Order: sequence, then structure tokens, then C-alpha cells
Amino acid sequence: GANQISLNSAGYTDLAGNSGVGSAQSAGFAIDTQLPTATITVSETALRTGETAVVRSVFSEAVRGLDLSDFSAPNGTLSDLRTSDGITWTATLTPNAGVQAGANQISLNNAGYTDLAGNSGVGSAQSEGFAIDTKLPTATITVNDMALQTGETAQVRIVFSEAVQGLDLADFHVANGILSNLRTSDGITWTATLTPNAGVQAGTNQISLNNAGYTDLTGNSGVGSTQSEGFAIDTQAPSATITVNAQALRAGETAQVTIVFNEAVQGLDLADFTVANGTLGDLRTLDGITWTAILTPNGAVQAGANQISLNNTGYTDLSGNAGVGETGSDSYPVVIASVPVNAAGAPSINVPVPQPVAEVSWPPMQIGSEGSDAGFVSEVHRGGLLRPLSSPLALALAGFSERSMTHPSDPVLQQDPVDMPELPWKIGAAQGPYLLRSVSDLAMGFGGRLEWKVPADIFGHTDPLASIYLSMALADGSPLPGWIRFDARNRTLTVQTPDGVHRELVLQLTARDEQGREVKTPVKLKPGAQTAARAGVAEQFQRAAMQRAGGTGGQRVHA
Repeated sequence: GANQISLNSAGYTDLAGNSGVGSAQSAGFAIDTQLPTATITVSETALRTGETAVVRSVFSEAVRGLDLSDFSAPNGTLSDLRTSDGITWTATLTPNAGVQAGANQISLNNAGYTDLAGNSGVGSAQSEGFAIDTKLPTATITVNDMALQTGETAQVRIVFSEAVQGLDLADFHVANGILSNLRTSDGITWTATLTPNAGVQAGTNQISLNNAGYTDLTGNSGVGSTQSEGFAIDTQAPSATITVNAQALRAGETAQVTIVFNEAVQGLDLADFTVANGTLGDLRTLDGITWTAILTPNGAVQAGANQISLNNTGYTDLSGNAGVGETGSDSYPVVIASVPVNAAGAPSINVPVPQPVAEVSWPPMQIGSEGSDAGFVSEVHRGGLLRPLSSPLALALAGFSERSMTHPSDPVLQQDPVDMPELPWKIGAAQGPYLLRSVSDLAMGFGGRLEWKVPADIFGHTDPLASIYLSMALADGSPLPGWIRFDARNRTLTVQTPDGVHRELVLQLTARDEQGREVKTPVKLKPGAQTAARAGVAEQFQRAAMQRAGGTGGQRVHA
């Protein structure tokens, strides 16, 4: 700050040769040619997500003109630069997100500032190195089996972007299954065992990992959750229900057996069935869900309770799961392949008679023969019921003479014959069931669905006390496909047409009496969008007439 120039006067003479004496000094003056320098320190040597550090710059002398643009901070930013004396300056370092770098330095350009004398620094100054880890750990989850069935497990592999710590089974959520045996050797690749729950059938399942449940080695937690790819689980064992469309089987008869599974199955064959007092044949299916077969009773058998039993281990669903245990059909109470009769034509053994589903009264019929005085028999009071006399056999049983039309006790006779429509039988003609009217075409409802109940006025019988049994097949006599079901007990036809089937279909409805005599009529199914067919008007009137009469009468129609 204080400098002088001094002159030694003895070092010179004037022109006469006289030397000077002593010395001479200049006025004082200042010199500053010392360049300012700086040292930089960072308060944290390792920064992670959410942390900041204090950057301290100490100069060799007070400086001015310093600002944030003079600094370079890789993988971070500086802010809040301040000083109180021009020598010590501070700033805040915030690391950038998503960075994982082990060696970072803050650099200062010394030409960006001057000391108070105006001298600029030279070159640059660097801080010591420090680490930044703001990169959050992430994971990918894979399952080595994308379709699990009963008895199987899968290996789950969790690979992280870096080594992690603190991971445990509680951090996972597994749809329809559980994880076990979680382990790792390096903190990056982890494995576990997936075991599916029992009784599950689900096409899309995922394993979900809560990323907040673990940290990397720096302490950064993951964010959100990570899901595996979807995988299928099918540990639901297939099951079946078996129905037989006959309440009683007799000589020469067969019944359709329908086996409906809760899902499509494969590998089913006749060897999987056990049939009491009968055999199964013609096993078939269209979709693997509904199967049909034909039941034929054994010869000369009388048994009150019979079942068809299915060994469920004999088939699998499409995933390979086998069924469990056995499934039995409903009991069909009587199987009679051959029944001897006595001289009167009645069964000579005690055969349980099925309960009638419905009783139908038929109208009075005209009785007569050529050359006779044909009278019209209206009704005869028998056993508390009014029943029509519809055949010569019925007249004889009631005590009438076919020609005289006389009766020893209180017959109800209409003296003047009336004209009646020609009936399907005449005196002396064959006895048995007959067709009263044909069935109107049935239109399929919305979505190809139909539910139709057989009207009670389709068939008649020459014996008003006879039982009529109904059955249904395709027009060629083959069994109904799985999507058509006929409940003979309730006289109900149910159809659910599969996609792509739009053709007209002809079925065959058969009425058979206890002697095996039968009559058939076609039933046409037409595609359309109408509502399901309703019971015939004649049937509605007939029911009303029965109610007014206080009872029922006529032929009994059975399943």
C-alpha cells in the first residue's frame, strides 16, 4: 500500500565535478499486482433425492462481480449466492433428479470476478468430488408360467435397476395366489414361488409390487407400483350334472341322457360312466359343455331306483384339471325292460305308477256302426269323475252294448244323435294314441331362444283312462343336440341356438302309451325374432272347463 522511489545523491556529480550528498525520495504510492484465488467446499459428499448441500467459496481477498453464472455444477443447480464480507461466499446446491453419478465437482471461472483493485483471477477453481444418487430404483416382474392349473407353481423373478434393501413378501399383492420363499444373492435379482389359490378360474391375474416398500443402497425409495404381465389361473375342477329325460323305461324304449358341465371338458368317454340296469351309447357333444348319450335299459329288469354315475377323474377341462369324485344322475324310479301281463292284459307284477303331470279331458264322441241305431253317448258317471266314452272298449267296460246303447243303470244318453267331426278311430279299429291336431310352426325368440310347452290337446287315446308318455327327437330319430332340451316331465321344450345356426330345424314329438303304441307329429323350429310360442288357445279353454267342472278327467299325459 506504501511504496517510494529513493535516489542516492552520491551517485552523480555536477559538471564541475561536485558530488551530491545524501539521498532523495519520491512521494509514496501503492502497488497491487496479486491475483485473487478461491477454495470451494461442499457440505455433503453424497446427495440423494430430496437433499441439498451448502457450497462455500473462500477467496484470498475480498472480491466483487461474482455471480451464479461464474459457477458450473454438473448434475445439479446452485442458488441463493450471498456474502457478508466479499471474502466468504455461500450458495445452495440442489442435485438434479434421476442422476446416479459418483464423481461430481463444482467449478468456478476465476475471470468472472476481480479483487477490489480490479485484478481478475486466472484459470478456474474446483471443489472436491461428491456423489449424487437421485435415481429411484425400479423393478420388472416376470412369471415363468403364464397358465397355472391345479398342483402347479411358478417362479416369480423380480429384477431391479440397482441393488435394493428392505424388500419382503408384505410388499407384494398377488391376485388369486400367494408368494413364498423370497430370496436374493446380490440385491438386484430376487426370486419367489407363486402358488395359485384353489377353486379359481381367472384369465387375467397380476402380481403387484409396492415400490415404497424398499430402498436402494443410498436410501432412495421407489415410487408407485410395478405389475407383472397377466397370467391365467385355472384351479377350478370341472363338475357335471346328469339328467335323464324319462321317468320310467319299458321294453323297446330308450332315453336321452344329458350331461352338462360347468365348463368345456375333453377326454370324456363311455368308460367313465356306470349305469345301473342299462347301457349308454352314442356319446356326443357340440361345444364340450353339453354332452348327450342314449340310455338303453337291460332286458327283463324291474328296479325301483336307478342312477347313472360318472367318474369325474376320467375327463379334464381344457386346462387339464381333472374332476373330483363321482356325479350321479337323478334317480329314475322304474326300469322295466320286459313286463309279463295276465289274461286281462294288466301287468302281472306290482309296478309303481308314475304320478301324472297333467290330466286332459277329451270331448264326447259319437259311437255307432253301419246299419245300427247310432246314439250319442255324452258322459257316464264313474268313480266320481265324468269321463268320455271314446271307444268300444270303454263302452264295454262301462256296461253298454255297442249296438243297443242300453245300460242297466242310469246312463246319461242324448236321444237325438248329433253330427260330430270324423274321429281318428272307428268301431273295431286299432286302439291306441292318435293325433288330434298338428303343431304350429314355432318361431325362435330374441337371441335364438325358445321355450314352449306342449299343449294338452295335441294327442288323444281311444282309452280315456290310458297314460300317454311324451318324448322328442330329431326328425330322423336321432337324439336332440345339446342346445335343445326337452323336459318330458313338464312337457317343456327349451332351445338356445348357438351362434351361426340360422337354419330351420324339424323335430319329432312322440306320444306312446303303456303298451308301446305310439303316434308322432313333426315340430318345426323357424329362425326369427318373435317371442316364444304360447300355450294353445284350445288348451286354455280346456283348463277353464276343467276348473268349472271341479276336477280333471281323461287321458293322463306323463313324462
